[in-house]
Amino acid sequence: MIKFPTKAGICTLVSQAESMLVAKVLVEVLHTRSTEETRVQDVQEEGDSWMTPIYSFLTTGALPTDEGAAERLKLTASNYTVEQASIKEARYKQSMAKFYNARVRSECFKPNDLVLRKNEASRKEAGGKMGPKWEGPYQIAEAHNRGSYKLRTMEGKPVPRHWNANNLKCFYV
Repeated sequence: MIKFPTKAGICTLVSQAESMLVAKVLVEVLHTRSTEETRVQDVQEEGDSWMTPIYSFLTTGALPTDEGAAERLKLTASNYTVEQASIKEARYKQSMAKFYNARVRSECFKPNDLVLRKNEASRKEAGGKMGPKWEGPYQIAEAHNRGSYKLRTMEGKPVPRHWNANNLKCFYV
């Protein structure tokens, strides 16, 4: 605790405070990383990206001809490792997603088609678990790009907002 005289000027106050300062700085040296989290990033083989030189250095040891760039690359590459099992797993997951997504197609509706609207999307009727999942039928009033549709009721009254094709399904009479 520092006690200062009550009638001392600012200069005296500062000089007394400076003389009581301690010049010790405690530094903790970590021998291992403070986080052990490992993130897996698959490096695409198609085209060059910011990871291409790092991946090339880690797998083949190739360095740029510029000495400064080579040092920067070594320093950056020290944060990465090449784990073949993780890379194969990530590639497998990507290929499975690509295979699945190629076969998923959104439904295309034309004007005057009859559709049902997902109750979850509109929240018109709160029925809980046993409530209706779909409501309608509605007619497609307008078909916009990217699966967006404007609906109208069977009486011809417009339904507010646009509806995505994911929230609609075909109604067969």
